[in-house]
Amino acid sequence: MSALPERTAEDFRATGMTHLLTVSGANLAILTGFVLGVARWARAPTWCSVLGGALMIWVFVLVCRPEPSVVRAAFMGSLGLLALATGRAQAGMRALCVTVVGVLFVAPGLAASYGFALSVLATAGILVLVPGWARAWSSRWPRPVAEALAVAVAAQVAVAPVLVLLSGEVSWVAVPANVLAAPVVAVVTVAGSVLTALASVWPGAAAFLVPLPGLGVSWIALVAETGARVPYGALPWRSDVVGGLLLAVVLVVFLVTRGRTRRVLAAVAVTVLVLGLAARCVPGGWPPAGWAVVACDVGQGDAFVLAVGRGEAVVFDTGDDPDLVDGCLHRLGVRTVPLLVLSHDHADHVDGTPGVLRQRRVPAALAPPGFGEGRRGGSWPRREWS
Repeated sequence: MSALPERTAEDFRATGMTHLLTVSGANLAILTGFVLGVARWARAPTWCSVLGGALMIWVFVLVCRPEPSVVRAAFMGSLGLLALATGRAQAGMRALCVTVVGVLFVAPGLAASYGFALSVLATAGILVLVPGWARAWSSRWPRPVAEALAVAVAAQVAVAPVLVLLSGEVSWVAVPANVLAAPVVAVVTVAGSVLTALASVWPGAAAFLVPLPGLGVSWIALVAETGARVPYGALPWRSDVVGGLLLAVVLVVFLVTRGRTRRVLAAVAVTVLVLGLAARCVPGGWPPAGWAVVACDVGQGDAFVLAVGRGEAVVFDTGDDPDLVDGCLHRLGVRTVPLLVLSHDHADHVDGTPGVLRQRRVPAALAPPGFGEGRRGGSWPRREWS
């Protein structure tokens, strides 16, 4: 990830796909599921499936190091395999609770880790919400599409109150982006792991086959890039505890309500969001936020202002009216002019100079050789340049 271009990393962040840039519990779940799927396809006995899954967990943690999400996933995966071996494969939520208690008992410092919290919440959301949503949505869409959508939405809903503390925004692009990327992520994870193992025994074959999972990686990057370019794909939100609690309350209300009440609340929420987006599209006041260069309206002549810092700007020419250029600089919040540049000594370019000097620091000025020589009429008071 250290060699990843900053723009690409920002695209993944804007689309809620940052978890795909790091080794996480999702990767372990995919690989363990692949091993169990192969064992089931081969009709291997249960003990063989459990042994293969345990070996995959051990190798994964050894290779990827015990990061918070990896520790959580390894612990839960081990409990899941134990449940499978004992015939209690549906005890997912209990396994998660035992995992959290056990991991925090061994490493209490993870209680303050955002990564660990997000990993646990995403898993809990999937365990609690996905089964019901998948059944309900499969009547409208094909089962694989319904399950993929349910997983993406459930994970996003569960982590949103904590994620807003980190980003200060709520992204609606994250769900469709993750739905489009999820199937390819599974293929790339498995194929990449197989090629890594193959490289240790047959480097030539691994190098020849690398472009195949590379196509999947290119698709994921394209999804992130496209999603990040969607206008207003994320809505600003308070990034403190109050903002997180408020978002959690809103989400819980939507989850517990049913029928007409939920439809009314959804209509109100959509209306608020549409009005908020419309308000953001309306041009704001003047000057615009983050302005870089401004051409002041000084009537006849020129006066350009180039921002160089907070309350600081370089001024190029000043027009012919001190009041006009002074008012422009005042509205821009310019208190210091590190450099005043005067192109030539015509009145419509320099007579507004006293307005620039009003209650502002102007430590340096730049003018061409011979400036002021032969100037006739309309001269500005030289004493104000002191």
